[in-house]
Amino acid sequence: LRDDCDHLGLSDVGHTGMRHIATPAKGSGPRQRQVLEQLLSCTIGENPEIVAENLLERFGSLGGIFAEIGSLNDGEPSSHLLKAGHQMLWQVLEAEVCTKPILSTGHEVINYLAFTMGHLRVEEVRALYLDSNNCLMRDVVIARGSVSEAPIYTREIMKNALDVGATAFLLVHNHPSGDPKPSKRDIEITRRLCFAAKELDLFMHD
Repeated sequence: LRDDCDHLGLSDVGHTGMRHIATPAKGSGPRQRQVLEQLLSCTIGENPEIVAENLLERFGSLGGIFAEIGSLNDGEPSSHLLKAGHQMLWQVLEAEVCTKPILSTGHEVINYLAFTMGHLRVEEVRALYLDSNNCLMRDVVIARGSVSEAPIYTREIMKNALDVGATAFLLVHNHPSGDPKPSKRDIEITRRLCFAAKELDLFMHD
């Protein structure tokens, strides 16, 4: 890695002496371990190499750790550090989404959603409620389900929109399988939501 303002200056040579070439399919497991070890070296009383190995074995990736941040043991220094880092990243990404109309910040919205729910092991449904200027008013977790499905309640989604005074919304859910293709159920529910929103003078953007 280049030792400049964009990188940590970590070597891209792993423990075996082999260079790590990250690919979209494989990700960068060894690189993530290096970054995590570097971060955890700031803690006292814990071995950063062992803690990093255990965390990655348990959660699979850095994203997986942040997705399940609430399950970390509060009594461990590493947990306090990771939770603080999680909150910091959340604030940065949330600020990017909240400072301008959401429909003009598609890339920032994707980053925000990928961070908040992209690595969850179960399906989660979120609604992003917007005002008349298409600025984010509220991000609401509607439901969490299993690894393959989550309940989507039309009535609750519409009720929340009316409660916050929204004029439009976006509905989001993840597929832990990694396959983004919508199911027949996804398509049918989307049609029902569009119809219900129109009846209440709401606009479902996406």
